[in-house]
Amino acid sequence: MLPIAAVVISYRRPQMVLACLGKLLALPDGPQQIYLVDNSPEDGTTAEVTRQFPMVHVINAGVNLGFATGNNLGMQAALAAGIPYILLLNDDAELKPGALARLYAAISADETMGAIGPVVYYSDGKNIWSAGGRINPRSALVGHLSHPPAKPAIYAVDYVTACAVLYRSSALNRVGLFDERFFMYYEDSDLGVRLASAGYRNVIERTAIALHHVPCNLAERMKSKSFLYYLNRNRILFTRKHNPLHTQTDALLFRSLLELAIVLGKGYGAGFAAGLGGLWDGLRGKGGSMKGAS
Repeated sequence: MLPIAAVVISYRRPQMVLACLGKLLALPDGPQQIYLVDNSPEDGTTAEVTRQFPMVHVINAGVNLGFATGNNLGMQAALAAGIPYILLLNDDAELKPGALARLYAAISADETMGAIGPVVYYSDGKNIWSAGGRINPRSALVGHLSHPPAKPAIYAVDYVTACAVLYRSSALNRVGLFDERFFMYYEDSDLGVRLASAGYRNVIERTAIALHHVPCNLAERMKSKSFLYYLNRNRILFTRKHNPLHTQTDALLFRSLLELAIVLGKGYGAGFAAGLGGLWDGLRGKGGSMKGAS
C-alpha cells in the first residue's frame, strides 16, 4: 500500500459510493487508509459501508456539509494521522490501474509539487472531461483543458480538479484546506491558486488515467437550481477573493446574466431564479449552503 489517505464524500448515492470504494480497495497499489465522509446519514450509507468494508474509516457528518467542508473533515483526519499524501476522489470517479502509483511516484520525487492529478475521461474512456484546470487571468473564470499537450508527460496547470487529485500533506498544512464558503464548486481552483502563491506546482500526469461517470451531455445541469446557484455565486466569491480591487466584477456579471438569459430562454425559470440569487449572494459576500438546500 502507498502512504496515501483517500477521502471520498457520500451524499445520497449509496450504491455509487459502494462501487467507488470497492474499486479503490481493489487497486494493487492502493491507499493505506480510506476515509468516507457521509453527508447523508439518513440513507443508510454508513451502516452498509461498515458492513461491506470494515477497513474504511467512516466519518458521519450528521448533515450535508457540502463538498468543501466534507472533504476538509476527511483531510483533517488524514493530516492528524500523519499520512504524507491525500487523495480526493469523487464517488462517481474511478482510477484506472496504475494511475495512483504513477501520481505517487511523481509527487514523492518532486517536492515542488503541491497537487497532481490524472487526465480524467468520461465513462466512455474516449472523450476527456478534464486534462487539468485553467484560470483566465483577466476574467478569473475557470475551466478545464480538453486535451493534454503531446509532451511532456507531466505538465503544469493552474489547478487540479478535486474530482481526482493527490495533495502533498505538508503543502496543505502550509496553505490550508478548502475555503468552506464555497460549499461546492471553485473550492479546488481556489486551493490551486493558494498552492501556487506559496510556491508549489499544480500538475497533471498524462499517463495516469481516471474515469468520471457523468453524462457527456451537460444540458441537464441547466435545469439544476443548485448548480446554477453555486456556479454564479462562487464565480463572484472567487473573483473578489483573488482580485481585491474587484475590477472584473462588472464583466463577470454581464457574462453570467447572458448565460442565465439562455437558461430562461430554454424555459428553466427556476434555474434562472436560483442563478440570480447566487449572483446576489456573491455580491454581498454570502458563502455556505444555498438557502433551503438539504
